[in-house]
Amino acid sequence: MKKGQLIISSFSCLVVLFVMSGLFAGESSKQARKELVAIGITPNQGSFNEAARRFDKDALELFVQVNGLSLEEALVVAVEESNDDSIIFFLKAGVNPDTKKQDQFEVPIIVIASENNDLATVKNLEKYGVNFGATSKVGNNALIIVSGKRESEDLFYFILSKMIKEKADVSHANSTGWTAVMGATTIGDTKRVESLLAVNADVTIASQLGTATKVAEMGGYTKLAAILRKVEIEQNLKKTTEAVAVSQND
Repeated sequence: MKKGQLIISSFSCLVVLFVMSGLFAGESSKQARKELVAIGITPNQGSFNEAARRFDKDALELFVQVNGLSLEEALVVAVEESNDDSIIFFLKAGVNPDTKKQDQFEVPIIVIASENNDLATVKNLEKYGVNFGATSKVGNNALIIVSGKRESEDLFYFILSKMIKEKADVSHANSTGWTAVMGATTIGDTKRVESLLAVNADVTIASQLGTATKVAEMGGYTKLAAILRKVEIEQNLKKTTEAVAVSQND
């Protein structure tokens, strides 16, 4: 067989395999739909989401075979409901751990789990390679969300440790200029603030309320304000010195 004929033959085999796989997937989808109907379930996205909410394993195993349904949307529902079994089911099925809720805010599921103070879900997402620095459309990440929640102490330190490991930006500010340092400052948590300062969190960033120092002053946290003011002065001086050095080199 000549080289050209061999290439054409190989290509033809690939086309046949592609068509056959498509036909198989189509038949599999039809069969799954029939089985869902047989057990009294309408095969649509709403029913799929409900199965994810309740962790109906038998139904879920059929739903994932149905063409045209969103596994990502069902995973979002499972995360909102903190249903660990459903979450693990979808992650094992290969759904992206960085999935975002498809609405005007586009919130990553790691942020949704953080809003729910759901350490178990966050740890499950971590096992599948979630990006801890992922942000919503308005710029909120998991660290910002948990920084100002008193009940989220364990989750705060877990997320912080993972962000440090990933070399993610612990100084990240959302669209209003709000940072994790400011969040920790609103509850007067000196330990959280100092843990952020220890990894060089930027306290010169200003939100609509001002810098973290101003937030501490407004909250009546005098000692914390003094700590932040000292670091803010040092960071501003360093930035000024670096800017002068750059201008002189130019």
